[in-house]
Amino acid sequence: MIARIISFFKSPAGAAILFLVAMFTFFYFVREHRERKAMAESGEGENVLGRMSPEEIGTKPGDPVTSEWVKEGTLDKFTPPADTTPPPVAKPAPRQAAPKPASLPKLVHLYRTAQEKARSPEPPKPPRTFAPPGTLIPCQLVITVDSSSLETPVVGFVTDDVWHNQQLIVPAGTEVHCFAKRGRVRDRIEVTGEWKFVFQDGREVRINGIALDRDYDPDKDSYAITDGSAGINGSVHKSDEYLEFKMFAATAISAAAKSMETTTRSAIGEYADNSLGNAGLEGASAVTERYAQLMLDQIEGDGLFVRVPAGTEFYVYTLQVFEPKLASVAGLKQGQRPSNSWQKSNPALSDPALARSSAQAAPTPALPPGILKTLQERQQLEAVVQGYLKTNATAQP
Repeated sequence: MIARIISFFKSPAGAAILFLVAMFTFFYFVREHRERKAMAESGEGENVLGRMSPEEIGTKPGDPVTSEWVKEGTLDKFTPPADTTPPPVAKPAPRQAAPKPASLPKLVHLYRTAQEKARSPEPPKPPRTFAPPGTLIPCQLVITVDSSSLETPVVGFVTDDVWHNQQLIVPAGTEVHCFAKRGRVRDRIEVTGEWKFVFQDGREVRINGIALDRDYDPDKDSYAITDGSAGINGSVHKSDEYLEFKMFAATAISAAAKSMETTTRSAIGEYADNSLGNAGLEGASAVTERYAQLMLDQIEGDGLFVRVPAGTEFYVYTLQVFEPKLASVAGLKQGQRPSNSWQKSNPALSDPALARSSAQAAPTPALPPGILKTLQERQQLEAVVQGYLKTNATAQP
């Protein structure tokens, strides 16, 4: 190991390192010698740290400050002289008189006037002339009704008098008005919702109901099996007699055009050739396929519809109590909506959505004057007592 170090320093690199270290050491000692000589000649280097008044030795701002080691026990401890000045005599503060406690408030006599016990609401009085829900009112169409994508008016009249409890509810000849639902169900037209019964004097009554099929044979005085089924029965018709034939023909032409295209078989499969004939066949196939789709959409839409001719009989199945006394011009007594007599004072009873909204928006009921005055006097008394307690708490030392 030592031989390697010696051989390294004998090499040019090791010799250069030794030369640099020697030069650095030499210049360092030369610099230290010069600084000590300069300080000795100028008289500087005396330690001025630790003195009570360094300005007495004539130091100037910017002069160098040095320090030196002092052996323990060579410095005298500085003991400041005792202060012989007598302490000032504190004058006693003038004593303030304690504040007088506030006087007790006058007693407030609370009393509550006797009030009558709230009466429970009386139950609504039932009408004297009425027909219960589920009454079948026989009617007959005045105009022909076709099923459509639009709402279609249904106009008819009552064929027979409707009696209940030996009282005439709906006289024969009363007009009925409603709107058919959109579309069709098999060979039926659905008519449900608000029905308007217009009497011969122009007064009207509105009621919710559903149209049922009526199949009655007066000659045999018998009813068919479909009597009372939902919807008004009619016959299915086509808007175009050749509509289905056109759809089948367009589908066949589209398939034939695709089969006539020339193709080429390769290792990856069979594909159509890029030729003028194939382009024409492809276009004809796309056009006929689109035409067939249009025919199918028309068949599913208004291509097939149900027609109920004028004179067709049906029932109106009532969904609520029918009250003839509510008949009025333009239905003003009912508010132009199907409602009963006990619901006029509370419209929310006939409309659940209105009931929820009115319950949310209902204001807080006002208190009676006697209770409100008592509560106000109690609040005032509590405020006075709290003020008195707070004053006594601050007055105590």
